[in-house]
Amino acid sequence: MNRGLIHLLTLTILLAPAALNAQQCANYLQWPRWVWSTLQWVDDTGEATDLGDAMYGWQEQIDNAILFEPSQDFEDIIFSYATLPTGIVGNTIPHTQMDNTPCYQKTDYCGICMNAAVFYYAELQFDAVQLSNQYDTYHAEGYVQTFDQVMTSVASHELGHAMREGDLGLAFSQIQNCSATSVMGSLDVDLRCQLYLAQVCDGGTFASAYTGWVYDTPICLANPYCDIGGESGQSCT
Repeated sequence: MNRGLIHLLTLTILLAPAALNAQQCANYLQWPRWVWSTLQWVDDTGEATDLGDAMYGWQEQIDNAILFEPSQDFEDIIFSYATLPTGIVGNTIPHTQMDNTPCYQKTDYCGICMNAAVFYYAELQFDAVQLSNQYDTYHAEGYVQTFDQVMTSVASHELGHAMREGDLGLAFSQIQNCSATSVMGSLDVDLRCQLYLAQVCDGGTFASAYTGWVYDTPICLANPYCDIGGESGQSCT
C-alpha cells in the first residue's frame, strides 16, 4: 500500500563528466519532499543488507531527520531490479500525491496539504547485469573488493535523489587525492574513491533542501490518513 507528479521523472547516474570543482556539494532538486519522518521500504532485489547500509549512512548524515524501517503497512521506497539503458546502473522515479487520487489536494490529520510538493512514494531501480559488469571492471582495476561495495554505493546515490539531491558529475580525472565530498558524483568517482555512503556534504544539501519543511508528528500518523471528512480530508491546494 502506498501513502500517498505525477509527472514520472527519471534521474540517472551519468557517467559523462561535468566541469565542477571537486569540493562542490551537489545541488538540491525541485522535487517533492517527504512529509513522513519515518519511511518504510520494500526490497525486491535480495540485497537488503547493502540497502540497509546505504539507508543507515543517510540517516547519520541527516541527523535522523528521516528514518528508514522495513515495510509494515506502507511502501514509501521500493527497491527493485530493472533493465535500464546502457551505461545507467541506477534510476530513481519520484511519485507525488498527484498519483494518490483519494488524497490529492486534501489535508491529512494534522492539516498538511497532500499536493504535488509532497512525495507519495519513490521507485529506486537497479540494473543487475550492468551492476555486475561494473563490479567486474572496478574489481579488476583493484578499486573494489566486493559486489556489496558497488551495490551500496549505487543505492546511496539513488537514495540521494529520493532525498531531493541532484547529480554531481565529477570525473575521476577532475579530482586529486580523492577529495570529492559527495556520494552524488559519477559511479567512476564513487568507486575509485571508496565513496559508498552519504557524506557530510550530502547532509548539508539535504538540510538546504528541507529548510522550513514541516513533517507530520506521530499523532498524525496514528490517525486516519486523508480520511474523508472529520479532522482530515479537507480540500486544499
